[in-house]
Amino acid sequence: MKFITIALLALIAVSVNADYEDCIKQLTYPCGANPEPACAAALKYFQSCLVSNSCYQKEKNLSDFSKCVKSCSPNSETEVQNFVQDYADCLNGSIIAYSFVFLAIFAFMF
Repeated sequence: MKFITIALLALIAVSVNADYEDCIKQLTYPCGANPEPACAAALKYFQSCLVSNSCYQKEKNLSDFSKCVKSCSPNSETEVQNFVQDYADCLNGSIIAYSFVFLAIFAFMF
C-alpha cells in the first residue's frame, strides 16, 4: 500500500515539474520582433542583471531564485516588468505544488 502511495506521489511530482515547464513555455517574450529602444534596453538590463547577480549559479532553491529574478525587474518598462512577474509567478506556483507533494509524502509515510 505504501509503495503504491509513493509511486503515485512520485508521478505527481513529475507532473508538477512538467506544469512548471509548460508555464515557462507559455510566457510571451516581451518587446516583440521590432522592439522600441526603451523596451529593448529594459530587457537587456533584466538579462544582464540575472547574469551579474548570478541568479542561476548561486541560488540553490526556487524561492531564492524567484527573489533574485524579481530583484532584476526594471523600473521603467511595464511590458518587461509583466514578463518578470509572470516568470516569478511560474516559479512560485511550482514552489507551492512541490510543498504540497512533500507534505503528502510525509503524511502517507507516517
